[in-house]
Amino acid sequence: MDTQIINQLQIFFGEEFKLVQHDLGKMEYLVQQKMQLLGQGLLQRLVDTETNGYQGSSIPCKCGESMEFVQHRSRFFPASL
Repeated sequence: MDTQIINQLQIFFGEEFKLVQHDLGKMEYLVQQKMQLLGQGLLQRLVDTETNGYQGSSIPCKCGESMEFVQHRSRFFPASL
């Protein structure tokens, strides 16, 4: 793991970590919670940078028919899984 990133996270969340520093269980929960939020934010950013996948009003299907475009769908990841 990149030491610089860990150092920055410790600085950024330092005040919150100090509040639970004497309770390992609470500290572990807080770290897991922060990492989940960071992961969700990164995943959302990556999804948002991708194209929407539109390939035309219809495309061939494996079954031999064609698939018709219906609508664009949002690509939002909920804050909690």
